[in-house]
Amino acid sequence: MDIFRISYESDYMKLIENIEEYDHYLISGGDGTFNKVVNILYGNNKKIPLGILPLGTACEESL
Repeated sequence: MDIFRISYESDYMKLIENIEEYDHYLISGGDGTFNKVVNILYGNNKKIPLGILPLGTACEESL
């Protein structure tokens, strides 16, 4: 298990660089983080199971 802390837009590149190393992802954050990660993974034709831990301000994913 690896943890990628996303603080800056450039941090999303870590996901792209290591995309083939994982068979599932757990996304923790708000709707912006979730949206960005899903677009990166599925935009690179990486269709894998995703877990969501909603921690954003509005937590719209939990609705």
